[in-house]
Amino acid sequence: MGNGQRPQWVPYGVEVRRLRVNMGLSQANMAKQLHISSPAVSSFENATRVPRRQTAEALDSVLSADGSLMRLWVETSNVEAYPSWMADLVEAEPVATFIREHQLALIPGLIQTEDYARAIYEAGNPLSSTEEIERLVEMRMKRQAVLTQSAPPTLWYVLDYAAVARPVGGPTVMAEQLARLIELAEQRRAHFQVIPLDYPRHPDLTSSFKILSFKDKPDVMYTESRSQGTMSHDSKEVSEMSVIFGSLQSAALTEPATLDLLHQIRRDFNGT
Repeated sequence: MGNGQRPQWVPYGVEVRRLRVNMGLSQANMAKQLHISSPAVSSFENATRVPRRQTAEALDSVLSADGSLMRLWVETSNVEAYPSWMADLVEAEPVATFIREHQLALIPGLIQTEDYARAIYEAGNPLSSTEEIERLVEMRMKRQAVLTQSAPPTLWYVLDYAAVARPVGGPTVMAEQLARLIELAEQRRAHFQVIPLDYPRHPDLTSSFKILSFKDKPDVMYTESRSQGTMSHDSKEVSEMSVIFGSLQSAALTEPATLDLLHQIRRDFNGT
């Protein structure tokens, strides 16, 4: 490994070098177009330094990468920011075509508002500093870039009633979070179903999980506890949980009924 080299960024550096060479640009010529120094270009290519977002966007433009270099920058930034046990999930989400998720207690991370995420982290990390909390919130927001990429995955959530009714962060924060869900549902950017509180035969009161599907490889399942996450590639286990997810969908309200419920709970939080 080179001196000060950051292994996660090696593929990005290799791609920058490949594109530059293919365009017949020297490091000096490219640096001039980017208004940076030649040593800076060299450090990006050798993965000893990471470009800021503005520079990364300029690199994508100068090298005519049509967004591919910027996507690689975002994906690498997300993976590096998270603990190692989340790396598999953060790498998988941007290339998934379909994500199904069941949550018992919380709004899923990919669709949390900033204030909702902050409330969760503050409550769950009482010994962390404000700076540490803000770093966690920033990482979660960066992960949501998957929602605005050119081909985002289809999202289907089955949520327990507690996940949408618990006033995480207080009524104002929760009302804003529910407004986010309503917006996603009405724009058909995500599908939501809620299992009512009085449903007597809940198919899975013991676990939250997500199943990720891809265009060219088998489905995988991800489960997470407070301090670790596990990505399962076991076809039998994934198949069994797919059946469970189907049972959860059958137990839940329909999408239109869920949307009505979300509106009602939001009105209750707003006091209207």
